[in-house]
Order: sequence, then C-alpha cells, then structure tokens
Amino acid sequence: FVKQEGISPKQYLTSLRLDTAKRLLRETALSVSEIAVSTGFPEVLSFSKFFSISAITSLSSAIVS
Repeated sequence: FVKQEGISPKQYLTSLRLDTAKRLLRETALSVSEIAVSTGFPEVLSFSKFFSISAITSLSSAIVS
C-alpha cells in the first residue's frame, strides 16, 4: 500500500476522513461536533487536532513547492 499510495493506510484513511469533514463544513449546516462524530472522530478535540495538523502540513507543502 505504501509503495502504491506513498503513505500508510492509516494516513490515507485519515486524509479521506478530513476531506469529507472539510466538504461537510463547506456544504452543510452541521455543527463541528456533528461532523467530527460523522467522520469517525470520537470527540471535537481529536478532530480539531487532526484538522490543524492537516492544515499545517498542506501549508508547508505549498510553501516548499
């Protein structure tokens, strides 16, 4: 899997969950806690942590490019 995708299965699934969460934040009126739970995060705090890490990583990649 890592050879094909370049990331671990866990990272891949987390990325999918975060992409879904971003879409839900943009396109629905759901609360952050509803989105966190619906995308598989047990609580808003863990969702926020992963969301922040994702944003920092994306920004860092954009700066390097």
